Amino acid sequence: MKHAENRASGASRQTISERDIADFTRQLATMLKAGLPMLRALETMARGQRHASSVHRMLTDIHSTIEGGNPLSAALEKYPRQFDRLYLHLVRAGEHAGALDALLERLAYQKERILALKGRFKSMLYYPALIIIVALGTMAIIFPIRLFLLAVLLLAMLIGGAWWFFTSWKTSRNFRVWVDHRVLDIPVFGKLARNSAIARWSRTMSTAYASGVPLIEATGLLDGATGNHVYDKASCRVQAALERGDTLSRATQAAQVFPDMVLQIIATGESTGELDSMLNKLAEHYEQEVDTSVSAIISLTPSLIIAVLGILVGILLISFYGGDFGNIGIIKALDL
Repeated sequence: MKHAENRASGASRQTISERDIADFTRQLATMLKAGLPMLRALETMARGQRHASSVHRMLTDIHSTIEGGNPLSAALEKYPRQFDRLYLHLVRAGEHAGALDALLERLAYQKERILALKGRFKSMLYYPALIIIVALGTMAIIFPIRLFLLAVLLLAMLIGGAWWFFTSWKTSRNFRVWVDHRVLDIPVFGKLARNSAIARWSRTMSTAYASGVPLIEATGLLDGATGNHVYDKASCRVQAALERGDTLSRATQAAQVFPDMVLQIIATGESTGELDSMLNKLAEHYEQEVDTSVSAIISLTPSLIIAVLGILVGILLISFYGGDFGNIGIIKALDL
């Protein structure tokens, strides 16, 4: 038992990505749905991993725990960093209802959609780096050495500032909260962050509620699910309102962070008895909104690169011929 605990803590300390957990969930759901026993499915998945990797150790440990007579949920509880409260709650619900494969399939879909959303944001961030690399390469070719060294110095300061920002964002909760509040006020990017948070909120709520989790419990499982502190706090206020007896539509309206469309669709779902379907439609709509916004920003990248190169060429011309332009002006003045 002690050896199994050491393996669990070792795997938790090492890198097991969200993509690994999404793949684990999808593969396990598929194998269980195909009729494979749990232990054989885990053995098959472990053989597909590189030996001694953190994922392989996790799968081996989960297999050992279940082989010892424990349910899957008890095995997953040993990995709190990888499996959040919502995940564990739905797995337990699936075990009690005898529908673990269906619940895992729903969880896999939810994780894949959220990963796709995060991937779109990451792809958007690659393009500023591309512009910087192109600009630096251009300056290295056509700029005098002094200007090039100045540009390198400025770039080093920019990279240092970015490193400080992301380090502070990861390590300081107060800084992260401050950023989450401020980013919502930035033109264009604020709307993008808001739509992303609503998409993740709707997707998680849809998954939980469609799996039979009561609304009060579902909102309590949303901690950190939206990726933005403002909406995480709003979820807490929604839960408190639900506990007082409010409907979800009134509770979300009182939270004052959800657009009218969200409120109207939730109210429609409540009145028609199709709240899980309406929450799913909300998630799909806002995921599409994020995709469209990110695609629009990415499509502007070629124009931005051309503009940056044009500015650099302009600076080059001024630095080379600025004195000549001044002399021409003096000559004209003397002619007058």
